[in-house]
Amino acid sequence: MLIKPFRALYVDPAHAEYIVSPPYDVVSKADVLRLVATERCQFLRVTCPDAFAEQANAYLSGRKAMLTLTELGSLVRAQQLGFWLYELTQGSYSQVGVVGLASVAGYVQQRILKHEQTRPEKEDDRTKHITTLAAQTGPVMLTHQHSEALAARIGSMQQVAPTIAVTGYDGIWHRLWQIVEPVAVAELSALLNELDYLYIADGHHRSAAAARVACSSEFVDLPAAQYFLSVLFSARQTTILAYHRYLKQLADFSRGQMFAALDSSFDIKPLAQARLPECPHEIIVYCDSAWWSLMLITSVQQQHVDLLPVELLSDLILKPIYSITDQRSDDRVGFLGGLDSLTGLQQQVDVYGAQVAFALYPTAIEQLFARVQQQQMMPPKSTWFEPKLADGLLVHQLDQVAV
Repeated sequence: MLIKPFRALYVDPAHAEYIVSPPYDVVSKADVLRLVATERCQFLRVTCPDAFAEQANAYLSGRKAMLTLTELGSLVRAQQLGFWLYELTQGSYSQVGVVGLASVAGYVQQRILKHEQTRPEKEDDRTKHITTLAAQTGPVMLTHQHSEALAARIGSMQQVAPTIAVTGYDGIWHRLWQIVEPVAVAELSALLNELDYLYIADGHHRSAAAARVACSSEFVDLPAAQYFLSVLFSARQTTILAYHRYLKQLADFSRGQMFAALDSSFDIKPLAQARLPECPHEIIVYCDSAWWSLMLITSVQQQHVDLLPVELLSDLILKPIYSITDQRSDDRVGFLGGLDSLTGLQQQVDVYGAQVAFALYPTAIEQLFARVQQQQMMPPKSTWFEPKLADGLLVHQLDQVAV
């Protein structure tokens, strides 16, 4: 079975305001300490334990924090197998998906498809975290081709009050409905398992780590370890933002030299104010306290019609000018996503010492699907999905007797 229900460890609604936290991989240690000091986001003690303990003891510290939350009643074990509906609302935008367990076998057999490679150190970190806690504390975000039948059934199940409703520290409203009635669970299960393929939108390191844990000697015989915590959204429910770049530690950086090298490929114009690119063939540049538009010349566009915006930057700027061939491992490259990304890019240059920043046009979900179906990996950090799924709402325990 590709997707199945489970008995979640879920946040007690009365404690949710203090527990629910941002994902572990979008906060720095300084952010973690600042947020926890507000007496909110306490689940960060579980997911980011290296902010509170020496590295050698960090994972055990995370395990202790999760056990403490369970003993205090902040985390509660569900008594019945079921799915959960999960709705996120950010401003006027909402999206709703289904929380369940995705099969590691489906991941290995490529029914659950990835679009980028992982970084070994990050995969190692999540593997050690899952192994030590015997739990998956953050969900993988999966997307799929739209199903009208599934969307209609989800909508009908939302006509009652949610089990959990909480506004996160960042203003995102999270609502969850527990679905345990046997007929409803069976209907959802049937609809979910009719989907041909699932695509990893966010959580490549979590899913890769789950696959490693599943075949480890400690967990290979545990049925619960053969699945990983996931939220499934229709492609119509997902919003992809661009993942921008900035460069640092460049020797003798010169805007003039960079623009001279690009003059034959781009129409370069100064901008009166910051803005995002208006089409896939435009790159916005910030350096020397000014913003610039780089629009690919029409004749050059025809030579690069199949390139993603991140590939356009790589092939025409990063590789030929700065000899940056592997963005995953090159310390000169920084990444920035999110709604307020232009401000963040400018701060990287003006405050934190980067020399130049590039704002990119977002990858389309259709491009992601096409690349994955062709078994072509996308460059690292090609997509930024927002709003982000929260940690601390649901946990999948690997050492439970019944999944």
